[in-house]
Amino acid sequence: MQRAKRVKKGFTLLEILLVIAAIGILAAIVLVAINPNRQIALVRDTARATDVNTIRKAIEQYNIDNGGQYPTSIPRGSYKDICSTGNKTATDTLDPTNLCDGKLDLRVLVPTYIASIPTDPTGGTYKVGINSSNNTISVWADNAEQRQIGLNIFFPPTPTLLAAGAKDSSFDTGIPVGFNGQIYTLAVQSDGKILAGGRFTTYKGTSANRIVRLNSDGSIDTGFNLGTGFDNNVNTLA
Repeated sequence: MQRAKRVKKGFTLLEILLVIAAIGILAAIVLVAINPNRQIALVRDTARATDVNTIRKAIEQYNIDNGGQYPTSIPRGSYKDICSTGNKTATDTLDPTNLCDGKLDLRVLVPTYIASIPTDPTGGTYKVGINSSNNTISVWADNAEQRQIGLNIFFPPTPTLLAAGAKDSSFDTGIPVGFNGQIYTLAVQSDGKILAGGRFTTYKGTSANRIVRLNSDGSIDTGFNLGTGFDNNVNTLA
C-alpha cells in the first residue's frame, strides 16, 4: 500500500504582502489615534494651566492682604511678559546686567505669595495685564498649543476697595430715598454692575419692580430693562 503524502502548505507571497499591508494600516490608525506629539502638547498645556492659576492665586492673595490693591507694576490696557527677575526675592537688588527691559516685574509676590514666578514649559514667559474698561486682570499663556489658556481676575473699578469697614462715598443709593422696600438678594456681575432683588417697586423714585441693576456708583443701569418687572418678590439672584 502506498502512503498518502502530506503536503504542508506555506503562505504565498501575496498573502504575506496583504498581512504586512494590514499591519501597516492598523499601525497608522493607532498612531493617528494616539498622536504622541498632541499628547505631549496636552501635557505642556496642563502645566501651563497650573502655572497660570498659581500666578492668579498669588495676585488675588496680594490684593486681599493689601486693602484691595494689586501690584502697581501690572500695566493697564496691555499685556506684558513677566520678567525673569521675578524669581528673586523681594529684598534682592535688581541686577543692572539683567534689567527687565520693559517686562513686568512681579518680585513683590516672591516669596510671600509665590515661591518663584513660573516659566512656560517651552522656555517662554506668561503675560499679565489689566483691561482698563472693566478693571479685569488677565493672566495669559501665550505659548499654549492645543487650547487657549488664560484666567481673569475681577477687582472693583477704581477707586479700588477701601480699608475694611470704611464707607465708600462714591457709591450713592440716594438714601434715604433709595429703595422703597426691602432688598432680599444681591449679585455682583463680573463687570462690577450689581443686581438687586426683593420687595420694592422703585429705586431713587424710578420704577424698579422687584429687580434693578445698578452701576458701580449706585446709579441705575438704564440698559437693563425687564419691562414691568416681576409680579412677586425676588428672593434669589445668581
